[in-house]
Amino acid sequence: MPPRLSRLLAPLFVILAFALSAGLSLWLRPLTWRVQPLAAGLAVYLLLLVACAVVPAGVYALITGAFRDRPAGWESDPAGRRFSVQSSPRQAAMLIAAGSVVGQAVPVERVPNEDQMRIAQLGVVTWVFFGLVAVLMIDLVLRSMTSRPSVVLTPDGLTLGHRFREQEIRWDELRPGGPPRPAKRNPGTLKLLRSEAAPLSLPAGVLQIDTAFLAHTIRRYVEHPDRRPRIGDAAELAELQRGFAAEGA
Repeated sequence: MPPRLSRLLAPLFVILAFALSAGLSLWLRPLTWRVQPLAAGLAVYLLLLVACAVVPAGVYALITGAFRDRPAGWESDPAGRRFSVQSSPRQAAMLIAAGSVVGQAVPVERVPNEDQMRIAQLGVVTWVFFGLVAVLMIDLVLRSMTSRPSVVLTPDGLTLGHRFREQEIRWDELRPGGPPRPAKRNPGTLKLLRSEAAPLSLPAGVLQIDTAFLAHTIRRYVEHPDRRPRIGDAAELAELQRGFAAEGA
C-alpha cells in the first residue's frame, strides 16, 4: 500500500480503537458482571479490552503490510539529489493500539442500584477528564498521520526528521567504519558514531527500511566521499543494493 494512503487510513483506526474501548466500558462491561465466578467475568472483560487494541491494530497491519519485511531500498529523487525514507506503518499500528488505552480514560461509573454504566457524574472533574482524553486523541491522530521520523540523505549529509524539528549531520561528522551492521535483525535503534560528539540514535525500528541496509548506506557514504554526488540516482540505488547483497553473502 502507498505510504500516503496508509497514513490516511491510520486516524480512522485510531478512532475505531478508542470507540471500541470506550463502548466496552460504558455498555458491555455490565454483561461481564453476570459471568460467574467473579474472576471469570474479570478475565472476560480483560480479554475484550485486549481485543479492542489488537483487532483494529491487527486489521490495519494486515491491510498495510506493517509487519512484513522492510525493504532494502530508498525513495530516490534525482532532481532533489536525495534518498529518503519515512516512518513505517508499524508505528501507526502501535498508535492505534494506544487509542484503546485512551478509551479507558473516559470517566464512567455504575448507575446506582442498576446493572448499567454511565458517564461519571463528577462535575468539573468529568470535564477535566474529557479535556485530557481530547488532547490525547488529537495527539494520537496527528502522530498517526505524520511521516516522521524520517531520514533524508543528500551529498552534504543526512537530515533526521524528528516530530517537531530537523537535525542535520554532515558526512564528515561521522566516523568511518560505522555504523556497523546490526548484530540482530532490524533492532529498534541504530547508533551513529560521531567524531566530536556523543553517538546519535536513529529510530530505525519505525523507519520503512531494512536496518542493515540503512547502516550499509550510511557507512558507504561516510567512507566513500566520491559517491556522495550520485545520491538520488536510480543507478546509484541499484549499486547500493548490489553491494548490500554481496556484503550479506
